[in-house]
Amino acid sequence: MLTFVIPPEEQAQLRALARTTKDAKTAIRIRVILALAGGHSAKHVAELFLLDEDTITTWKKKYQKRRLFSDWLAMAAPG
Repeated sequence: MLTFVIPPEEQAQLRALARTTKDAKTAIRIRVILALAGGHSAKHVAELFLLDEDTITTWKKKYQKRRLFSDWLAMAAPG
């Protein structure tokens, strides 16, 4: 299993953004990514945040494909 690594500087930016954002959904997405980077499995993170494991996996894949983390946050799920 490959580890999901985020550079410390980027983790610090994500933590700051999670604390300051007023959008709860954005904050959850950021916290999910940070939990995955912290070594938690997608299954465990899904249980913690009461989300579907497929959602966690999708967010992780989209995060890995982004150029900037702000690009990833801009990707809105279709309603």
